[in-house]
Amino acid sequence: MRLTVLTKQNPFSTPGASSNRLLGLLNGLLNFDYKITLLITGGYYSLSEKTLFKKQGIHEGLNYVYLSEYENTSLNKRRLYEYGLKHLTYLKIKKNYKKYFIDLNTENIIWIKNDIINFKVVNSLEKTSLQSFFMEINEFPDIHLHNNSTRFFWQTSAANKTNAYFEGHILKKLDGLALMTQTLCDYFKDKIGLHTEVIHLPMTVDLERFDLNLSYPKFENVKAPYIAFLGSMNDAKDGVNILIESFREIAAKYPDIHLCLFGFWTYDTGKHLSLIKKAKLEKRILYAKAIDAKDVIKVVMNAKLLVLPRPDSYQAKGGFPTKLGEYLATCKPVVATRVGEIPFYLKDNDSVFFCEPSSVSSLTTALELALSNEELAYQVGVNGRKVAETIFNKDVQAKRLNSFFHEIKKN
Repeated sequence: MRLTVLTKQNPFSTPGASSNRLLGLLNGLLNFDYKITLLITGGYYSLSEKTLFKKQGIHEGLNYVYLSEYENTSLNKRRLYEYGLKHLTYLKIKKNYKKYFIDLNTENIIWIKNDIINFKVVNSLEKTSLQSFFMEINEFPDIHLHNNSTRFFWQTSAANKTNAYFEGHILKKLDGLALMTQTLCDYFKDKIGLHTEVIHLPMTVDLERFDLNLSYPKFENVKAPYIAFLGSMNDAKDGVNILIESFREIAAKYPDIHLCLFGFWTYDTGKHLSLIKKAKLEKRILYAKAIDAKDVIKVVMNAKLLVLPRPDSYQAKGGFPTKLGEYLATCKPVVATRVGEIPFYLKDNDSVFFCEPSSVSSLTTALELALSNEELAYQVGVNGRKVAETIFNKDVQAKRLNSFFHEIKKN
């Protein structure tokens, strides 16, 4: 079966758990004889990406083509593209899409990633019984209205337009919809078309990336032993301020432990740096920007403890942290807040150390328990890996997704 993925960015060159999830599922689907093509509509996001991937090719068994060759290689260029040139490139992208890949006589699943240009391309297609539209959604579509990542009116406006286009032109056209949580299944049940099939597809992780039989080199500038967090330096999303405060509480008791924070810097970064300086922990806390996927593996596989201090937010209720699967896959003990649907899969002091959201004292207690009882921490890590293997395994979920695609085709 042919599977065409319409995506804004090349997931091979985009760091983050979301790209890893997509690639894990696609890699799993290759085992079922899919011919998969990535159609990239947002251009290049670094000069090294353009040099490595060029216009089109095959990478790790996946075909890819850049329908746009715009160079989003700086902040100013990305802003110019997002809030101006993006919509001017639509006609060329649509023409390229039809030129390269639309064959109305071929059975094809069209996987649409969330972006207004992707939506416009799909909306322009002459759909036949052989073409099936599919999306995978892992958070509420209006999430941008509930966090502080869109503080400028043009960002909010762009997100509003994308969501309005999705709900007005795409949602009811979908033949298949995969939702990461049961909460999202309930949210969308009265919004989808009568013919739309729905599957609850939990978070996935590629366990092959976390080989327990290998010895991973240490990441430079990281002092061991250390507690690690990887995500967004956003208090509303990931509670980084709570983690810094909790580490300050245990720092004197565990003088050899360091804290490593890697993520995309946000509007909260200045506050975090002030907290670290005020606590005089500049030499104990590494506060660094997001790192490449290959370096993520080095950091998490050599950590003593991994932490996910997510608050009880709108995002936590609807979504599920994809990085939790990567944490669990390492076989390292994980401390996480008891939010959303995480407690459906993990058990306190068995496969995770739970703490209450937005509570410095609760997180501090959980960190101390994990650090003071090495035997328990080891077993929690082992049991967490078992959960990743049996439930979040990308091969398990790719098998379910393959069955779902065939069910769509039958209907």
